[in-house]
Amino acid sequence: MSKLRITIMFEDLTYEAQRRLLDEAGIESPVEVGWDINPVSVIDLDKEGHYQQNKLGDNEYDLDHDVP
Repeated sequence: MSKLRITIMFEDLTYEAQRRLLDEAGIESPVEVGWDINPVSVIDLDKEGHYQQNKLGDNEYDLDHDVP
């Protein structure tokens, strides 16, 4: 089954959304959590457009392994 992967990067967010996300996460900079190089979110949809929930490690952005 083919999938559509939507990757949302920090810089894709509006300034207001960036500030709110940082405030809610309790961090000062996206660099602290790797959002300068890794996506904030990855959404997988199947070919019919239905959401596909990822299991831990089921995508290339497993942050436990990608963020130094």
